[in-house]
Amino acid sequence: MIKITKKDQKLIENIIKNNKQQVMFINNNEDYLMEAFNYIKNISGSNSENIITIGDFKSEIKKADIIEALQRLQQTSIFKNNNKYLTIFGSDKLNDYASNSLLKYLEEPSNNSIILLFTTNIESNLITIQSRSIKIYLKHQSEELVKSQQIAEKLLINIKNKQNIKNFIVINKLKNENKKNIDTSLTILYQKILNLDIKHKFKIIDLILQCIYKMNIENRNFILYLEECFIKIYNLKYDQN
Repeated sequence: MIKITKKDQKLIENIIKNNKQQVMFINNNEDYLMEAFNYIKNISGSNSENIITIGDFKSEIKKADIIEALQRLQQTSIFKNNNKYLTIFGSDKLNDYASNSLLKYLEEPSNNSIILLFTTNIESNLITIQSRSIKIYLKHQSEELVKSQQIAEKLLINIKNKQNIKNFIVINKLKNENKKNIDTSLTILYQKILNLDIKHKFKIIDLILQCIYKMNIENRNFILYLEECFIKIYNLKYDQN
């Protein structure tokens, strides 16, 4: 299940708190954008009465759709003294007529209306709509990245505790992973070690970088490179400060 990252939660909270009127949320994953929308609903206390939604990320959005939505948005008596949200799922699917109708409204929006645009393809949005919107690039974590982070964390803990045997257990489990995932795990491990306060830190980092380099240019079994790397790390016999 996709969850909104804490960093993206902060971005969304700042946008809602400051009542920005036109916001474009960008991510290549539709499900993640929908989770972002649900998070907006939760923190803003909004409901079906003050949120108008159009689009499904797939179908073309026509001028008539925009006109109808804007008419509902302008019924201020329904949304008395509250923010009103027009949410467009797939703003890249607006046809030219729909884009121009929306753009005309964006030039003179009502005070308590907020336009939320969600798109997986920013390049297909009208340039003038892009320029009038605050662009928020959301970054979700794929399952592969989460797995790589978990691998890196296990290796890091074992390095800190000088548990070489446990590292070999982790490495042995990596045999079923592809080279890309292992490369990502080592890169994350390298970044984490940079933040450690231990002796021989840069020697360890150098060994990991060498391992990544060898894995990417040679066809030998890359698990052997991992074993070799962690034997060398263990042989450094470093002590924590």
